[in-house]
Amino acid sequence: MIEQPTGVPRRPARPRRVTIALGPSTHDGQSLRALARLAREGAAELTGLFVEDDDLLRIASLPFAVEVCRATSVRRRVELAEVERQLRTQAAAAERALALAAEEAGVAWSFRVARGAMEAMLAAAAEDADLFLLAAMRGASWPGPLPAMPSRARHQLVVVTDRTPAGRRALEAALRLARAEGRPLVVLLDVAGAAAGARLREQVAHTVQGHPARYRVLERPSLEAIVSAAREENPAVVVLPSGKPTRSVKAVRGIKPELDCPVLLVR
Repeated sequence: MIEQPTGVPRRPARPRRVTIALGPSTHDGQSLRALARLAREGAAELTGLFVEDDDLLRIASLPFAVEVCRATSVRRRVELAEVERQLRTQAAAAERALALAAEEAGVAWSFRVARGAMEAMLAAAAEDADLFLLAAMRGASWPGPLPAMPSRARHQLVVVTDRTPAGRRALEAALRLARAEGRPLVVLLDVAGAAAGARLREQVAHTVQGHPARYRVLERPSLEAIVSAAREENPAVVVLPSGKPTRSVKAVRGIKPELDCPVLLVR
Protein backbone atom coordinates (compact mmCIF):
# COMPACT_ATOMS: atom_id res chain seq x y z
CA MET A 1 0.00 0.00 0.00
CA ILE A 2 1.07 3.57 -0.49
CA GLU A 3 2.52 4.86 2.77
CA GLN A 4 0.46 6.93 5.18
CA PRO A 5 1.72 9.30 7.90
CA THR A 6 2.74 7.46 11.08
CA GLY A 7 -0.11 7.04 13.54
CA VAL A 8 -2.83 7.90 11.03
CA PRO A 9 -5.12 4.93 10.21
CA ARG A 10 -5.54 4.31 6.52
CA ARG A 11 -9.04 4.39 5.10
CA PRO A 12 -10.02 3.61 1.52
CA ALA A 13 -10.45 6.82 -0.43
CA ARG A 14 -14.09 7.09 -1.47
CA PRO A 15 -15.44 9.87 -3.67
CA ARG A 16 -17.93 12.20 -2.03
CA ARG A 17 -18.72 14.28 -5.11
CA VAL A 18 -18.57 12.99 -8.67
CA THR A 19 -19.02 15.63 -11.37
CA ILE A 20 -19.16 15.06 -15.12
CA ALA A 21 -18.73 17.80 -17.71
CA LEU A 22 -21.34 16.85 -20.27
CA GLY A 23 -21.01 18.17 -23.81
CA PRO A 24 -23.02 17.90 -27.00
CA SER A 25 -23.68 14.77 -29.06
CA THR A 26 -24.34 11.32 -27.62
CA HIS A 27 -23.10 10.01 -24.31
CA ASP A 28 -21.53 6.62 -23.72
CA GLY A 29 -23.79 4.68 -21.35
CA GLN A 30 -21.11 2.21 -20.26
CA SER A 31 -18.86 4.93 -18.91
CA LEU A 32 -21.69 6.86 -17.28
CA ARG A 33 -22.79 3.67 -15.51
CA ALA A 34 -19.25 2.98 -14.28
CA LEU A 35 -18.97 6.48 -12.84
CA ALA A 36 -22.40 6.12 -11.26
CA ARG A 37 -21.18 2.96 -9.53
CA LEU A 38 -18.18 4.86 -8.17
CA ALA A 39 -20.56 7.46 -6.77
CA ARG A 40 -22.74 4.76 -5.20
CA GLU A 41 -19.72 3.13 -3.50
CA GLY A 42 -18.85 6.43 -1.86
CA ALA A 43 -22.43 7.42 -1.00
CA ALA A 44 -21.81 10.36 -3.32
CA GLU A 45 -24.07 12.37 -5.58
CA LEU A 46 -23.51 12.21 -9.32
CA THR A 47 -23.64 15.70 -10.80
CA GLY A 48 -23.83 16.56 -14.47
CA LEU A 49 -22.74 19.96 -15.75
CA PHE A 50 -23.64 21.26 -19.19
CA VAL A 51 -21.93 24.54 -20.09
CA GLU A 52 -23.37 26.93 -22.65
CA ASP A 53 -20.18 28.59 -23.79
CA ASP A 54 -20.34 32.39 -23.90
CA ASP A 55 -17.74 32.50 -26.67
CA LEU A 56 -19.81 30.22 -28.89
CA LEU A 57 -22.95 32.29 -28.33
CA ARG A 58 -21.07 35.53 -28.89
CA ILE A 59 -19.76 34.28 -32.24
CA ALA A 60 -23.24 33.08 -33.22
CA SER A 61 -24.61 36.58 -32.60
CA LEU A 62 -22.20 38.23 -35.04
CA PRO A 63 -23.86 39.27 -38.34
CA PHE A 64 -21.06 37.76 -40.43
CA ALA A 65 -20.86 34.39 -38.61
CA VAL A 66 -21.19 31.41 -40.97
CA GLU A 67 -20.68 27.68 -40.74
CA VAL A 68 -19.23 25.49 -43.48
CA CYS A 69 -20.40 21.92 -44.04
CA ARG A 70 -17.35 19.63 -44.04
CA ALA A 71 -18.91 17.25 -46.53
CA THR A 72 -20.23 19.73 -49.10
CA SER A 73 -18.37 22.98 -48.29
CA VAL A 74 -21.76 24.71 -48.37
CA ARG A 75 -21.79 27.88 -46.28
CA ARG A 76 -24.77 29.12 -44.33
CA ARG A 77 -25.31 31.88 -41.84
CA VAL A 78 -25.24 31.00 -38.17
CA GLU A 79 -28.42 32.03 -36.39
CA LEU A 80 -28.20 32.68 -32.66
CA ALA A 81 -31.72 31.35 -32.07
CA GLU A 82 -30.83 28.07 -33.82
CA VAL A 83 -27.63 27.67 -31.77
CA GLU A 84 -29.58 28.25 -28.55
CA ARG A 85 -32.19 25.69 -29.65
CA GLN A 86 -29.48 23.13 -30.36
CA LEU A 87 -27.89 23.72 -26.96
CA ARG A 88 -31.24 23.15 -25.23
CA THR A 89 -31.71 19.91 -27.18
CA GLN A 90 -28.19 18.74 -26.34
CA ALA A 91 -28.61 19.59 -22.66
CA ALA A 92 -31.87 17.63 -22.50
CA ALA A 93 -30.18 14.60 -24.08
CA ALA A 94 -27.29 14.86 -21.63
CA GLU A 95 -29.68 15.02 -18.69
CA ARG A 96 -31.58 11.94 -19.89
CA ALA A 97 -28.33 9.95 -20.24
CA LEU A 98 -27.20 10.98 -16.76
CA ALA A 99 -30.58 10.18 -15.22
CA LEU A 100 -30.63 6.69 -16.76
CA ALA A 101 -27.14 5.82 -15.51
CA ALA A 102 -27.80 7.21 -12.03
CA GLU A 103 -31.15 5.50 -11.64
CA GLU A 104 -29.72 2.14 -12.77
CA ALA A 105 -27.00 2.47 -10.12
CA GLY A 106 -29.45 3.66 -7.46
CA VAL A 107 -27.46 6.82 -6.80
CA ALA A 108 -28.67 10.37 -6.21
CA TRP A 109 -28.05 12.72 -9.10
CA SER A 110 -28.44 16.31 -10.16
CA PHE A 111 -28.00 18.20 -13.39
CA ARG A 112 -27.46 21.84 -14.14
CA VAL A 113 -26.96 24.05 -17.15
CA ALA A 114 -24.58 26.96 -16.71
CA ARG A 115 -23.81 29.76 -19.12
CA GLY A 116 -20.48 31.54 -19.00
CA ALA A 117 -16.80 31.30 -19.87
CA MET A 118 -16.06 27.64 -20.48
CA GLU A 119 -12.67 27.63 -18.74
CA ALA A 120 -13.90 29.37 -15.61
CA MET A 121 -17.06 27.25 -15.33
CA LEU A 122 -15.15 23.98 -15.61
CA ALA A 123 -12.44 25.10 -13.19
CA ALA A 124 -15.02 26.09 -10.57
CA ALA A 125 -16.85 22.77 -10.95
CA ALA A 126 -13.61 20.79 -10.65
CA GLU A 127 -12.65 22.67 -7.49
CA ASP A 128 -15.90 21.57 -5.87
CA ALA A 129 -15.63 17.90 -6.90
CA ASP A 130 -13.69 14.92 -5.59
CA LEU A 131 -13.82 13.24 -9.01
CA PHE A 132 -14.18 15.40 -12.10
CA LEU A 133 -14.44 13.96 -15.60
CA LEU A 134 -13.38 15.93 -18.65
CA ALA A 135 -14.77 14.19 -21.71
CA ALA A 136 -12.96 13.53 -24.98
CA MET A 137 -12.18 16.70 -26.92
CA ARG A 138 -14.13 17.15 -30.14
CA GLY A 139 -13.40 20.79 -30.76
CA ALA A 140 -11.26 23.63 -29.48
CA SER A 141 -13.94 25.17 -27.29
CA TRP A 142 -16.01 22.24 -26.08
CA PRO A 143 -15.42 19.32 -23.71
CA GLY A 144 -16.93 17.04 -26.36
CA PRO A 145 -19.11 13.94 -26.28
CA LEU A 146 -18.97 11.94 -23.08
CA PRO A 147 -16.92 9.91 -23.39
CA ALA A 148 -15.20 8.40 -26.44
CA MET A 149 -14.36 5.05 -24.88
CA PRO A 150 -14.47 2.29 -27.54
CA SER A 151 -14.88 -0.97 -25.66
CA ARG A 152 -11.87 -2.82 -27.04
CA ALA A 153 -10.00 -0.56 -29.46
CA ARG A 154 -8.97 1.53 -26.45
CA HIS A 155 -9.20 -0.96 -23.63
CA GLN A 156 -6.50 0.08 -21.15
CA LEU A 157 -7.01 2.48 -18.28
CA VAL A 158 -3.98 4.67 -17.58
CA VAL A 159 -3.46 6.14 -14.11
CA VAL A 160 -0.76 8.45 -12.78
CA THR A 161 0.12 7.95 -9.13
CA ASP A 162 2.74 9.25 -6.72
CA ARG A 163 3.37 9.26 -2.97
CA THR A 164 0.85 12.01 -2.20
CA PRO A 165 -2.68 11.44 -0.80
CA ALA A 166 -4.12 12.62 -4.14
CA GLY A 167 -1.93 10.07 -5.93
CA ARG A 168 -3.27 7.29 -3.72
CA ARG A 169 -6.86 8.39 -4.30
CA ALA A 170 -6.26 8.49 -8.06
CA LEU A 171 -4.94 4.93 -7.99
CA GLU A 172 -7.87 3.66 -5.94
CA ALA A 173 -10.45 5.40 -8.15
CA ALA A 174 -8.75 4.02 -11.28
CA LEU A 175 -8.66 0.53 -9.81
CA ARG A 176 -12.38 0.57 -8.99
CA LEU A 177 -13.19 1.88 -12.45
CA ALA A 178 -10.94 -0.71 -14.12
CA ARG A 179 -12.56 -3.53 -12.16
CA ALA A 180 -16.05 -2.25 -12.93
CA GLU A 181 -15.32 -2.18 -16.68
CA GLY A 182 -13.00 -5.18 -16.88
CA ARG A 183 -10.05 -3.12 -18.10
CA PRO A 184 -6.33 -3.66 -17.40
CA LEU A 185 -4.34 -0.88 -15.74
CA VAL A 186 -1.24 0.93 -16.92
CA VAL A 187 0.27 2.66 -13.88
CA LEU A 188 2.57 5.61 -14.51
CA LEU A 189 4.72 6.08 -11.40
CA ASP A 190 5.57 9.76 -10.84
CA VAL A 191 8.78 9.61 -8.79
CA ALA A 192 12.09 11.36 -8.19
CA GLY A 193 14.27 8.47 -9.39
CA ALA A 194 14.57 4.76 -10.18
CA ALA A 195 14.96 3.66 -6.55
CA ALA A 196 11.87 5.58 -5.49
CA GLY A 197 10.05 4.08 -8.48
CA ALA A 198 10.87 0.54 -7.33
CA ARG A 199 9.56 1.24 -3.83
CA LEU A 200 6.38 2.86 -5.10
CA ARG A 201 5.79 0.04 -7.56
CA GLU A 202 5.92 -2.49 -4.71
CA GLN A 203 3.39 -0.47 -2.70
CA VAL A 204 1.09 0.00 -5.70
CA ALA A 205 1.22 -3.70 -6.59
CA HIS A 206 -0.01 -4.51 -3.09
CA THR A 207 -2.96 -2.13 -3.57
CA VAL A 208 -3.78 -3.53 -7.01
CA GLN A 209 -3.82 -7.08 -5.56
CA GLY A 210 -3.79 -9.21 -8.68
CA HIS A 211 -5.66 -6.94 -11.12
CA PRO A 212 -3.91 -7.00 -14.52
CA ALA A 213 -1.45 -4.10 -14.50
CA ARG A 214 1.76 -2.84 -16.09
CA TYR A 215 4.06 -0.23 -14.60
CA ARG A 216 6.18 2.56 -16.04
CA VAL A 217 8.49 4.85 -14.06
CA LEU A 218 8.46 8.54 -15.00
CA GLU A 219 11.08 10.68 -13.25
CA ARG A 220 9.66 14.09 -12.28
CA PRO A 221 7.48 14.17 -15.41
CA SER A 222 5.90 17.30 -16.85
CA LEU A 223 2.27 17.12 -17.92
CA GLU A 224 3.49 16.90 -21.52
CA ALA A 225 5.66 13.88 -20.62
CA ILE A 226 2.70 12.20 -18.93
CA VAL A 227 0.56 12.81 -22.01
CA SER A 228 3.27 11.38 -24.27
CA ALA A 229 3.54 8.23 -22.15
CA ALA A 230 -0.23 7.86 -21.93
CA ARG A 231 -0.68 8.24 -25.70
CA GLU A 232 1.64 5.29 -26.29
CA GLU A 233 -0.87 3.12 -24.41
CA ASN A 234 -3.87 4.19 -26.58
CA PRO A 235 -5.92 4.67 -23.39
CA ALA A 236 -9.65 4.43 -22.90
CA VAL A 237 -9.37 6.92 -20.05
CA VAL A 238 -6.58 8.65 -18.12
CA VAL A 239 -6.84 9.19 -14.35
CA LEU A 240 -4.77 12.01 -12.84
CA PRO A 241 -4.30 13.29 -9.30
CA SER A 242 -5.10 16.99 -9.47
CA GLY A 243 -3.07 18.27 -6.54
CA LYS A 244 -0.40 20.01 -8.65
CA PRO A 245 -1.00 23.33 -10.47
CA THR A 246 0.29 21.73 -13.67
CA ARG A 247 -2.68 19.35 -13.52
CA SER A 248 -5.40 21.94 -13.21
CA VAL A 249 -8.44 21.90 -15.50
CA LYS A 250 -6.87 24.66 -17.57
CA ALA A 251 -3.58 22.78 -17.97
CA VAL A 252 -5.30 19.50 -18.80
CA ARG A 253 -7.63 21.08 -21.33
CA GLY A 254 -4.58 22.64 -22.99
CA ILE A 255 -3.11 19.23 -23.79
CA LYS A 256 -6.45 17.39 -24.13
CA PRO A 257 -6.59 17.29 -27.95
CA GLU A 258 -3.38 15.24 -27.90
CA LEU A 259 -5.07 12.56 -25.81
CA ASP A 260 -8.52 12.42 -27.42
CA CYS A 261 -9.90 10.42 -24.50
CA PRO A 262 -11.63 11.26 -21.22
CA VAL A 263 -9.49 12.48 -18.31
CA LEU A 264 -10.65 11.86 -14.76
CA LEU A 265 -9.19 14.34 -12.25
CA VAL A 266 -9.05 13.10 -8.66
CA ARG A 267 -8.71 15.65 -5.86
